[in-house]
Amino acid sequence: MGKGRPRSIEKGPTPSPTTPTFPRTVPDAPVYHPTEEEFKNPLHFIQSIRHEAEPFGICRIVPPKSWSPPFALNRDTFTFPTKSQDIHRLQSRAAPCDPETFELDYASFLSEHLNRKGKRRPVVFEGEELNLCRLFNTVKRFGGYEKACKDKKWGDVFRFVRSVKPSECAKHVLRQLYLEHLLDYEEHRNELDRGIKRKPARPRKSAESGGPSDQICEQCKSGLHGEVMLLCDRCDKGWHLYCLSPPLERVPPGNWYCFECLNSDEDSFGFVPGKKYSIEAFRRLDERAKRRWFGGKPTRTQVEKRFWEIVEGSAGEVEVMYGSDLDTSVCGSGFPRSGDLVPSTVDPEVWREYASSSWNLNNLPKLEGSMLRAVMDNIKGVMVPWLYVGMLFSSFCWHFEDHCFYSMNYLHWGDPKCWYSVPGSEAVAFEQSQLFGRRIGGAKVMRRTLPDLFDAQPDLLFQLVTMLNPSVLQENGVPVYGVLQEPGNFVITFPRSYHGGLNCAEAVNFAPADWLPHGGVAAELYRLYRKAAVLSHEELLCVVAKSACDTKAMMYLKLEMHRLLDKEKTCREQLWRNGIVKSSPMSPRKHPEYVGTEDDPSCIICQQYLYLSAVECKCRPSVFVCVEHFKHLCECKPKKQRLLYRHTLAQLSDLARMDSLGSALTCTLEETSQSGICSRDLSCSSISTALVKKIPYSRASYVRALKEAEQFLWAGHEMDQGFAEDARKLSSEIRRALSSCPRVTIGELEKLHSRAQDYPIHLQESEGLAKEISSVKVWLESVKECISDKRPGSIEVDVLCKLKLGMMELCVQLPEMEILLDLVREVELWQARCSEFFKGPINMKELEVFLQDVDNLTFSIPELKLLRQYHCDALSWSARVHDVIISINDREDHENIVQELTCLFREGESLRVQGYLLETVDELPLLESELKKSSCRQKAMKVLSVKMPLEFIQQLVIDAALLQLGNERLFLKISETLTAVEYWEEKAKFILEHAGQMSEFEELIRISECMFAVLPSLPAVKDSLLVAQSWIRRSQPFLVSTVCAGSTSGPLLKVDDLKELIIESKLLKVSLKAPETLGCILNDVEEWQHNARSLLADFESLFDLDNSISRIDDGLSSVIEQLLCKIASCRQSGLCLGFDLDEMQQLQDASSQMQWILKAISFCSRVPLLTEVDGLIKDVEQLPVTSERSLHGAVFDGVRWLREALTVILQPRTCTWKLEDAEKMLEEVEICRVSFLEVVSELLNAIEKHRAWIQQVHAFFKSESEEQSWSLLVELKEYGESAAFKCPELEKVVSEVEKVEKWSLQCQSVIQPLFQSVNPQRDILLKIIHSMDRALRIFCNLKGCRARSFCMCCPNNFEDEATFTCLTCEDRYHLSCMGPPLATAGMANEYACPFCLCVECGATSKFGGRPLVCKGKRPELEVIIELKHAAKHFYTGIEEIAFVQELVDRAMECKSYLNKIVNSSLAHYEKDLSSISESLLIALKAVAVAGVYDSQACTNLQLALTRHAWKIRAKKLLNDSRKPFIQKVQRILKEGLAINMPPEDHYMQELMKARDISLQWADHAKKVAADSGALELDEVFKLIAEGEKLPIHFEKELKLLRARSELYCICRKPYDQRAMVACDQCDEWYHFDCINLHEPPPKSFFCPACRPLTGEFVYLPPSHQHDDRYIDWGIIK
Repeated sequence: MGKGRPRSIEKGPTPSPTTPTFPRTVPDAPVYHPTEEEFKNPLHFIQSIRHEAEPFGICRIVPPKSWSPPFALNRDTFTFPTKSQDIHRLQSRAAPCDPETFELDYASFLSEHLNRKGKRRPVVFEGEELNLCRLFNTVKRFGGYEKACKDKKWGDVFRFVRSVKPSECAKHVLRQLYLEHLLDYEEHRNELDRGIKRKPARPRKSAESGGPSDQICEQCKSGLHGEVMLLCDRCDKGWHLYCLSPPLERVPPGNWYCFECLNSDEDSFGFVPGKKYSIEAFRRLDERAKRRWFGGKPTRTQVEKRFWEIVEGSAGEVEVMYGSDLDTSVCGSGFPRSGDLVPSTVDPEVWREYASSSWNLNNLPKLEGSMLRAVMDNIKGVMVPWLYVGMLFSSFCWHFEDHCFYSMNYLHWGDPKCWYSVPGSEAVAFEQSQLFGRRIGGAKVMRRTLPDLFDAQPDLLFQLVTMLNPSVLQENGVPVYGVLQEPGNFVITFPRSYHGGLNCAEAVNFAPADWLPHGGVAAELYRLYRKAAVLSHEELLCVVAKSACDTKAMMYLKLEMHRLLDKEKTCREQLWRNGIVKSSPMSPRKHPEYVGTEDDPSCIICQQYLYLSAVECKCRPSVFVCVEHFKHLCECKPKKQRLLYRHTLAQLSDLARMDSLGSALTCTLEETSQSGICSRDLSCSSISTALVKKIPYSRASYVRALKEAEQFLWAGHEMDQGFAEDARKLSSEIRRALSSCPRVTIGELEKLHSRAQDYPIHLQESEGLAKEISSVKVWLESVKECISDKRPGSIEVDVLCKLKLGMMELCVQLPEMEILLDLVREVELWQARCSEFFKGPINMKELEVFLQDVDNLTFSIPELKLLRQYHCDALSWSARVHDVIISINDREDHENIVQELTCLFREGESLRVQGYLLETVDELPLLESELKKSSCRQKAMKVLSVKMPLEFIQQLVIDAALLQLGNERLFLKISETLTAVEYWEEKAKFILEHAGQMSEFEELIRISECMFAVLPSLPAVKDSLLVAQSWIRRSQPFLVSTVCAGSTSGPLLKVDDLKELIIESKLLKVSLKAPETLGCILNDVEEWQHNARSLLADFESLFDLDNSISRIDDGLSSVIEQLLCKIASCRQSGLCLGFDLDEMQQLQDASSQMQWILKAISFCSRVPLLTEVDGLIKDVEQLPVTSERSLHGAVFDGVRWLREALTVILQPRTCTWKLEDAEKMLEEVEICRVSFLEVVSELLNAIEKHRAWIQQVHAFFKSESEEQSWSLLVELKEYGESAAFKCPELEKVVSEVEKVEKWSLQCQSVIQPLFQSVNPQRDILLKIIHSMDRALRIFCNLKGCRARSFCMCCPNNFEDEATFTCLTCEDRYHLSCMGPPLATAGMANEYACPFCLCVECGATSKFGGRPLVCKGKRPELEVIIELKHAAKHFYTGIEEIAFVQELVDRAMECKSYLNKIVNSSLAHYEKDLSSISESLLIALKAVAVAGVYDSQACTNLQLALTRHAWKIRAKKLLNDSRKPFIQKVQRILKEGLAINMPPEDHYMQELMKARDISLQWADHAKKVAADSGALELDEVFKLIAEGEKLPIHFEKELKLLRARSELYCICRKPYDQRAMVACDQCDEWYHFDCINLHEPPPKSFFCPACRPLTGEFVYLPPSHQHDDRYIDWGIIK
């Protein structure tokens, strides 16, 4: 779906793997309403509710009513990027399987297991190729073939494959295709998953010596450890087993493909970036989606129900937009921040209050008690909040936070947001299933529901793209809780709680002390899945431990530090045992008190930060691994490798055992920095004492050894080799004991194992010793179980063999071994006796005796089972053979008998095993004989029921005779049929050889219908008859044409077809009479063809120029007419024959040519029309091509000359002929063989007319200019175009006329729009000139024109129209010129014209809304001037040119007047505007009546009028009796700057002066109003008086100052926000502190002045009146 379209669109249903579509009743998580006191510290409050809320994994916190932070972002201007979410694919999507990888593995399976090699044919389903890859993964989603059939899921499978509603037939066909093509492959894959079949180890690309290979690991980029390098069977890229995510322990069975080859890019799923939205645009998008799905505002139940229907694929395809993970450091936070600009709509005090609030998500991670205070970097989403803007159905999927952090989410505004949560206790089970493969808890549900997605992407839950219905989790025993977050509410998620939801908010992570254990689990999870962490958990622990922390955090920190110490100690001891004894400290940090100040290297295997320790090697100095993966660094010897450490184990131990805040490590770090070595006294003695207690030898030596070992463990010096010597001796003893020779007792092994267990150092050989002891005990128990069981056949031979092999691998000596060997020898003896039976034919009696002897054996031998099976099969088969043979003569179902005998015979043959046959099977020959007889009878029945070939029947009779079945009634009937068939065959062969009559052939075919057999000669007889009948049908048209001679209505016959029929008649096997008749017809046709060719020869001789006369005229017509008559007669006789003859067309072509020549010769005696000649030339195209030397060519040349001559005579101008062309044609007529005398005469006449016109033109241009009239030039042009040839004189005349006409049209286009009537140009130009005269008179301001009788707005002086006089300028105007509103108002005599209004009041338009200074329909002055210059070089003068010249002169004079007025106006800066107003009024009226528009001058006039109007408005503002507000003054100044008003202008200076003085006073007034009474009251009154005298009105500031002048209380101070109380008698207000009041007053209060006798407060009984007489004490608290 495109990004500009609505985001929620339904495209049809898609499959759902789960049954429920709506969550069951999801229990609500707890909701908390903290008080004001509890709400002060968020971490303390969360700690107080943790034990109650953590089992739910989530909770909602409703702040007190006083908590109402302003939304800091501007909703009008805020824009944000979005991502598109395919909601229907969050669960119901196929795994991203790569089709090429599937085809590769599937083809390998077909080749290796089903012996199908070569290219696989595509499988077609419903007309399209079936995607087997998608089908296999879909069935895998539903649990495999068997489970899909059992649960009836093939409809859902079909929708995954085709995305349409399936029919029952389609589901059945799809299931059958899977059964045929993929079921074996599924079973093969299941066997590989269970480890039943193991593929042989692939040869690795590495040397046997263990050196580096040419194949490198894609994860760690190392070519070492080739023996554990796993290669992809498609792309051949390599990965170490331990570098995979998650790592593998061994090479998997079958083919293995990397995740890049398994996951197709086309099918991969993720959230695609979309376009940016504003809040308003996103709101409209959300409203459209709500109307689309619900028709209005939906309820929570409706939204949840529809959402899970979409997720499970039953509601169509839906795509929505989600503004997720918006970095608030870039786009801004919804909470106030101290560094942000405070909006004008928010009180600064409120802004500062919420900017510093602990519940502000920008401050939460760094609060006291948070472990993240030690993190320096602003990690996006962890330390810096992320903003979320969502719409209907937008969601975030099941996940837990980075590092299992807490998270806090605040909903600023909008619709409620729905959350789901799985508690962290279930997350533990989930992660264990990931780590150790145990299918329990939530992971079992997820993997069982979506197995294909997890197989393709094991880290699926790290990607936030998968949802699962909570109902599915609930059905499988996984608890799920829900929360509905309202606007203004917080939602807290606890560590490792999986959660998901719908809609929008702002969120951040935080980490109190109880988070530390969860953070350690998250670090191990990152290590397992090879995912880079956000920060180093080890560094965070150490930094926090060094800093001061409270007692609550100390408990969690100690536990986590002990875990870290144990892990680090174990790993470093492992390094020592493997020979890595060199070490060196890491470089110290510049800022060790913060996390993340420097980038630590990361392990190339698990991608985790290496803060505490790392291992490096000289061969790869820039590569590091963690201490857990040191074996995967390289293949160098341990002495080349080195341990890098940041803290010694002593320092870590001090941290773990610290009693005060950071004191232990501080001392240790100081000693380390001074000496450069580790301080070990504190920890060494305690550890040594604890370990030496276990050792029963010299205490002093082992204390020394432990101290030396401790030096290494603390990462100091190299290990002393003396302590390792004892370990090597013990290891050597264990290896000797585990060797097979000599054998030892089990007691000796257990004693040696006890020594190894008591040894203080762990020995790797002790593990092998323990395994050996365990193996001995298991073997011994199995042997005793076999020996004690005395049941017949209870002991399997395979079990004995395995026990014997296991005994050979043991290194101990046991008495049960001899017993086992005796039992094995007995078994081998019986196996040898069984094998004797298979060396030759088996005798049934001997076999029965042998089987009786072995009935009581306690062990089971495979050969013995086989012999018993042979014996049973032989007895059963023999009994069935006898039953069938006895009943065979009484049955007539010969087909069933044959099937039964055949099966018995095959079973008898199958009694052979490894080439040996039982001796008692003597029934086989008898069975074979009966089978042959039954087969013969079956064939006889077939002959009598179905027509069989003659050879088959003959062979059947012979076989029956051999089997002595000829006398049976069935075979006697078959012999009679055979005799009749053989007689028919003899007769058919005779007539085929001697060409019999047609009746004989028909009789044979009739008889064959009664023969019940397949006759060999019948096809030949039928073919011969059909060929004869076909020949007769094809010859029938020729025979009929002979009878109907002279008729031409039917189709014409072909001569070649006639000849072919005569030839075919000689090959017929049936005797006929028609061939003789066809021969006669062929003779007549050949005679006519001879006559036609003779006439064509005469035609050729006539058209040869050598045989014709030299001059073509009317004498040739008679010869042509005679030949035409002969050709017409010949064509008529040819038509009577009825054949399609080639000569007929040739005669027609000759006739057409002669008729064309006769028509051309007829033009010699007259002048034809041009159309007649064109038609004659056009007819030539239809004639056959002839030689140029022929008569036809000579006549055609004459016709072409004739056409050119007629063109010159009749249309000389249109053909653009020159005089030379006409004279040349007169010369060519002499060469032409055809004489056209009349046409030649007309051509001479045209030449004479042209010469006479040339003389007239020359005379015109040589005459004087006064004699060159426009009418005479037009006459010369018209006559020349009709009679003259093409020449320079004609072009000159036409050019002159066109120039004048073009100028006239241009002039008309310029002036015509001014007057809509179709007046001549002369009248229009005169009207424009008169308008310019009127404008000049206005400029001159003639005294006699003040009381003008004409209208100022139009040139029409209509006396009968009503006019009105302007009271200001005394000019008159037509009522109609002022527009309809004034014309209907009846304005009497009180009227001011628009021009006066513009100049006096600043109005710039007429009453109709049109500007006073505008072009309208008037022509431009520049265009008129161009017309004037264009007419300078005309030969002939016209009257309009003089009018244009006069118009230009008047216009230029008006322009000079206008420029003078405008320049004067723009240069006027004085206060008096009267003179400028009068001159602008004159200019405005003159421009209005002028008929020509000068754009430049009018633009300048418009600027002068605009500045004049601004001065008038400024003057009114300054002189108005009511003072203006400052906003209006600033607006007027802004307008003046926009039109570039000069600063020296009088009104500009006055306004700026008033503004500056007023703003200075307003600032001072605001400060005084907020000074809490610091300024004397007299000064306040003076300031108020100054404000009242200002030219600008400040209502708000004056009101504040007057309120400031009112004094209260006995301190006589103005109101200053302190708590006050009012007396119920005198209504005076008093401050609490001034009257020494420290408690909330009662309902009624009286001041000391009203009760002066006692000097104490008097409290009256409580009353319900006057409740508003004091300020609420709660506010003061």
